[in-house]
Amino acid sequence: MLSTLLIIGLAGFLQGAIGFGFGILAVTLLSLFSNIREASVLVALSGLSINIALWWRLRNHFQWKQVAPLILSTVIGVPLGVLFLKYTSIKWLQVVLGGWLILTSLYSLIPKTHRKKWPTVAGIPSGILAGLFQGAFAMGGPAAIPYVASQQFSKFRYSASLQMLFLTSSLTRLICLGATGLFTIDKVGISLLGAIVAIGSSQLGLKVLDRIPELELRKGTAVTLLMLGIRYMYIF
Repeated sequence: MLSTLLIIGLAGFLQGAIGFGFGILAVTLLSLFSNIREASVLVALSGLSINIALWWRLRNHFQWKQVAPLILSTVIGVPLGVLFLKYTSIKWLQVVLGGWLILTSLYSLIPKTHRKKWPTVAGIPSGILAGLFQGAFAMGGPAAIPYVASQQFSKFRYSASLQMLFLTSSLTRLICLGATGLFTIDKVGISLLGAIVAIGSSQLGLKVLDRIPELELRKGTAVTLLMLGIRYMYIF
């Protein structure tokens, strides 16, 4: 239990500091001690709690304009992702996820990609893909980040937009996990403790956000994705 809470705390700090990464880091590390399906379910309540806390702190920076299609599409994709988690072999999905993380990070590291603004309609396919990965692995960020980054928001609006996306999709995911029988009563205790740890560590990470230059924030996000993507490909 202690290792689980430490991992959740570290993932919460990352989410607060760079605006995303809780699900990716938590599920990746927790899967070292359990299968990826159990790890993915275990972070559901913690992920929702951290998204609520972070969005509340950043709410004054949030605007629906430009991100509404992305967020609504993500919510639509989540139930499909949960069904994917329940009925599909996770082994084969790991290589797909790893490849997507690598491609996303490399795309983000190319300077010119941040100068071209994606049209709002591009948020629909990005959102559906984000919803699929969010529902299956609590890892919807990599599919949504290229679109949000292209909008050229300030770092606080960037983070606030991602938190709203994660909040709505995490709530939908938790409901779907319960409806499909994946989130059971025996997971409530550790999930509640994890939620408390995640909220506290994310607030600490949010304080770091004030001191991170915007360009370094984007680069740090991309490098994190690249490293985790390579790891997923390696363990496959």
